[in-house]
Amino acid sequence: MGQRNMTVIHGQRQEYLAVTADKTLKNTDTGRTMVISASGGRQRLGANGDGSVGAVTCSLPSISDVTAGFKCTLVFVSNHSHSVAGGAGLIYGNPHKLAPMGSAGAEQLSGSTSITLRATEAIGSSEGCTIDIFSDGNKWYITGVLPYNPLIL
Repeated sequence: MGQRNMTVIHGQRQEYLAVTADKTLKNTDTGRTMVISASGGRQRLGANGDGSVGAVTCSLPSISDVTAGFKCTLVFVSNHSHSVAGGAGLIYGNPHKLAPMGSAGAEQLSGSTSITLRATEAIGSSEGCTIDIFSDGNKWYITGVLPYNPLIL
């Protein structure tokens, strides 16, 4: 029997950028994973808590400033109503959304301008949600997992 060559990679780590305040992404952020957490740490959500205190807004760069093939990933690690703002660049996609009782669905985005991951005890947590962002140089496209009932504008 012949010898098999196998390559095993151990200890490979993903670099990431910690984001704790509002950030406007740049073309140079392509390929980057950004870990989004609130500036004030964890927020206690109650009947009146909407998750907005300490929430972070990531604004996408102007579509005219982006090279086709731009791609980045946002990972949300705090339960806050974080937002992604497309500005004049329209957002398209069909990300999954978590629904009550373990069911799931999809959120149709067809020319949206922003997404807010609403975080309340009643509708679920944004902690652990992810958004992959891609541009072909003309539009923004997203995939990922959103909390139940995101605010889409």
